[in-house]
Amino acid sequence: MYEPFYRNLSFTPYTSYLGVGIGDVARVKPALAGYIPTKTEVRGGVHASSGPPEHFSWTLSDRAQLNEKHCELLIPVEVGNQPWEDLVVRAATYSLGLFCAVPLRQFSLVLAYHHADRHLRFLVYHSGGLTASTPLKIDDRDDCKEILRLFSAILTWRTRGDAGLPEWCDHAACCLPREDGGRETKLGIKEVLQSTLAVRGRRPEIWRLWARDGAFSSDVTQGILASKKRKSEEATASEGKRTKLDGDDTTLPSDTGTTEFSSGKLGAVRGISTVQPAAISFQQSKVRSIQQDIETLSNDGDIYA
Repeated sequence: MYEPFYRNLSFTPYTSYLGVGIGDVARVKPALAGYIPTKTEVRGGVHASSGPPEHFSWTLSDRAQLNEKHCELLIPVEVGNQPWEDLVVRAATYSLGLFCAVPLRQFSLVLAYHHADRHLRFLVYHSGGLTASTPLKIDDRDDCKEILRLFSAILTWRTRGDAGLPEWCDHAACCLPREDGGRETKLGIKEVLQSTLAVRGRRPEIWRLWARDGAFSSDVTQGILASKKRKSEEATASEGKRTKLDGDDTTLPSDTGTTEFSSGKLGAVRGISTVQPAAISFQQSKVRSIQQDIETLSNDGDIYA
């Protein structure tokens, strides 16, 4: 039996501000925090946590990882009685924090609850905009079924990719494909030259990479070029049919009012609306220019990606 990626997912009220701000945004304070307990123990065959955390952060330092009372914020929950337009904007601030922690993630999930109307919404922020469920009333029988279906889908996520996180990079190192299709090459991230913080639209990053063994292999560059060529060919072939987002395809919305994300792990939910970006085709001249730039920058033993 597989182990869910969000195993032992828990939620707890949180009344303190997160330790750091996000860009130009001041520190934020979610009403509820979704997290995975850092320490669990078995009591009578049931996993029980050692108690709710005292602190949350977007990312954990090495020191914080040793503290069982300090956890990473995985799913923020915004609670209020303002109009939904305002709640969605406030929830976007938490989404910005999730993208700041992992800039290459495909999407971020934030929950919003309107306590006056007793409505819960699942908000998925991604490069194309926002995909959101309709307001689901927590004391309505049919809406409760939809809420349970969504949470059940989240608990079936198996990998980082299912949760929208990059599987080929942990922001300390990354794996690049080889041209011959063999085992990928693992490179360390020597320096972040450019990082873009945004919720909607492109979030390009430029890294300076290095071979961990100190020796530079020419087939690393060839692997990058092969990956660039493959992605450009896929984007051209998918124009008007499917959209490629960070190497994963997302089905364009149909007229049924339902959608799926993360390889279908969310499932079809009644009344979900979605906004998707149009497919982008790369000009061959632009691809050749990128390849020439990579070859030039690679002469000093480092790779830029």
